[in-house]
Amino acid sequence: MNKNVHSRARQYVTTTKPLIVGLLFTVLVLLTLLVAFSYLTNIRVNHEDLHFVDVIAMRLKQPGDTVMVSEVYPGNWAMVCIVLPDSIAPGAAEVAAYALNVSPSNITIENTGAVYSNEAAWGLVFLYPPNKATYYRIPTNRFPYRSGDCAQRAAAALELTPATLPHRDGLPGIRLIDAHNKPRKDISRDNH
Repeated sequence: MNKNVHSRARQYVTTTKPLIVGLLFTVLVLLTLLVAFSYLTNIRVNHEDLHFVDVIAMRLKQPGDTVMVSEVYPGNWAMVCIVLPDSIAPGAAEVAAYALNVSPSNITIENTGAVYSNEAAWGLVFLYPPNKATYYRIPTNRFPYRSGDCAQRAAAALELTPATLPHRDGLPGIRLIDAHNKPRKDISRDNH
């Protein structure tokens, strides 16, 4: 009988060992897929976004500098709005829909393709009534968001703010302002 028990135990180990290996392999594959999925969902900025940020960076060099948004993004847009990072606020379609007073499903957004980045991003959505918009993401490691809401084209300006508390990133940030209500330091093209 003792021999029979040992034989059954050996048979059990022999048949369950491949099952255990298979289970461990499945867990490893699932963990790999989970990591890959979390990386891919961090899609934030694309090359067009980075070019847009570079254009802003060429114009805003020191805290206090301002530039009219129409100078860094010409076109026939009517209004520009801030879009906060996806994790804390509605996305570009929702912001555009609210500003244009239409349903988010009726908004057509351009510049939605993205490349991979682990950086958080906020953005500017340019509105073309009645239902079109173009969205540019701005990585927070280049220019952290500071404040702003929406502004009409004629008055929309970006201001570089100093790196001050409570912002712990140590970088000057950008805020969207109404240039008609705030004096601005002249940084026109003629001065550069």
